[in-house]
Amino acid sequence: MDREALLGRLFQLVRESQRRNDGFDQAVADYLGVSRTEAHCLDILDEFGPITAGRLSVLSRLTTGAVTKVVDRLEAVGYVKRAGDPIDRRRVILDLTPKIRRLAATLYKAPEPLMTDFQAQFSDHDLQVLISFFELGNELVDARSARLAKRVSKRSGS
Repeated sequence: MDREALLGRLFQLVRESQRRNDGFDQAVADYLGVSRTEAHCLDILDEFGPITAGRLSVLSRLTTGAVTKVVDRLEAVGYVKRAGDPIDRRRVILDLTPKIRRLAATLYKAPEPLMTDFQAQFSDHDLQVLISFFELGNELVDARSARLAKRVSKRSGS
């Protein structure tokens, strides 16, 4: 394959991977009985640990009002807990409950032989290449998002 074909195939696979991950994320949300937005917030809390509602708002790209509603619903089903910030009593810290941590571990854990076989396919060098690809790809997505946000802002007259 020439370079253009290789790049085309690579980006086709990235898009396919995104769709497949979206499908899996939807299945997890359905299983948990939450919306995709709520599941997205659970994932953020799992990745970043205890954070404020304001930080969750930034990371999820939701308004603070929307985050409040999401957290209310997730707290009601026993997936999120609120705790006072020991440093600033005006702030609330959000965290996952042990219940959802255990459940997530079972939902996201790949069967051991499959994961071992998958990981064995890649050398350390391969992994470094993949890490670079995703780091640079994330920068590219951020630049594309910023450019699009400017276009939206111009169109809406903001």
